[in-house]
Amino acid sequence: MRSVRCWRRPPRPACSTGPCCRAGRARCSVRRATQAGSQARAFAERAGCAGPAEVATCLRAAPAAALVEAARPLPTSGPASGDGLLPLDPAAAIGSGNWNKVPVLIGSTRSESRLFVALSRPRLTEQEYTAQVLAGYGAAGPEVLARYPVSAYGSPYLALSAVMTDSSFACHTAWTAQLFARQVATCAYEFDDPDSPTLAGAQVPGLDESNAHSAEMAYLDDFTMGDRPLTAVQVALATEMKRYWGAFARSGSPAVPGQPAWPATGTGAVLTLNPVATRTSSSFAAEHQCAFWRTRPTRPPL
Repeated sequence: MRSVRCWRRPPRPACSTGPCCRAGRARCSVRRATQAGSQARAFAERAGCAGPAEVATCLRAAPAAALVEAARPLPTSGPASGDGLLPLDPAAAIGSGNWNKVPVLIGSTRSESRLFVALSRPRLTEQEYTAQVLAGYGAAGPEVLARYPVSAYGSPYLALSAVMTDSSFACHTAWTAQLFARQVATCAYEFDDPDSPTLAGAQVPGLDESNAHSAEMAYLDDFTMGDRPLTAVQVALATEMKRYWGAFARSGSPAVPGQPAWPATGTGAVLTLNPVATRTSSSFAAEHQCAFWRTRPTRPPL
């Protein structure tokens, strides 16, 4: 799950997985309400449901295949701002300090983009990897290839997953955490279980999809869509994580007696959630090459 929960008036401490802003600049995939309305009308018309009085009933009755086909040409979109529910773009609101300030817990998985690359380009060749990076990152493409050579990752699939994870997830999450930390108590984590289950139906034979997008859900929410149950060691990590999240929901602090303490986010450290040993890590930014990505385009090449 990559969600950014930047509520205007949240009733409790806010939990978020994934980035919201880039170093104080608007970065959320949030549309204006007028744009969202236009896209919604276009979708309904393509599904054969024109006319506002009947559109909801029509869409509910439409075949799933018709809804999928109607959505194909439309851009992937996030939430809409500019109405009574979400009056401000979350990134702009947080960047300006114009939001209801509550403690924040934010983080990502170690290899978020493995899921997306596995679903879109599972059998990527080295030549295709090179072409995608050059096309996706423009003038910065040669630098990206130099920093992420296939030889360092073992396969084009893992190399592209690392590029996309670092540029689109990990570093933006870290920058968002730093932005939050300047305003409220903030706790940052990275989920890192190299043997985590994969979403059921998303496992491509022969590909390592551990630590991919949504992996931590099986540990936090008794997620039932994993491709296999958790092991005893993973259940222990899941219990530890639920205690952290429960303490945070109760008090705004994830401190749990007998469990490793969370580091101060302002230092750049994160809590690494690992089945062998949960620990503080000060190398997150270096491991994900965030100094490099801060001054480079971060549009994913897929």
